[in-house]
Amino acid sequence: MGHRIQFVLTDEQYEVFQQEVKASGMSISQYVVSKVLPQKTDFEEIWEEFSEKLKVFPAGIDFDVAVIMGQEKWSTLNRSEKLSVARLFNKKVTSGEYGNISMVGRSSSNVSRYRKHS
Repeated sequence: MGHRIQFVLTDEQYEVFQQEVKASGMSISQYVVSKVLPQKTDFEEIWEEFSEKLKVFPAGIDFDVAVIMGQEKWSTLNRSEKLSVARLFNKKVTSGEYGNISMVGRSSSNVSRYRKHS
């Protein structure tokens, strides 16, 4: 069973908090837990695995985040983890952080598709 913790922020603190959570790519709960209990979160481990697999993925092939993780691993992630990985990756591609990757469109199931350039 989980426990609920509440706290109060000023308007200014809340604005900074929202920006930090958004930049992290995590849910609010994941972000708070990562700050309160600063060990590697499941999400950080998932993101590191995704990043390592992305590095060795070949150029010139269209893919989505599930392809990079592999269907077997992807199927073990919960919906929140899947969405967090997909959103963070999309944000990094859109911002240009991954200069060698571009979004090429969406699949018939509305999943973002990307291509890694050499």
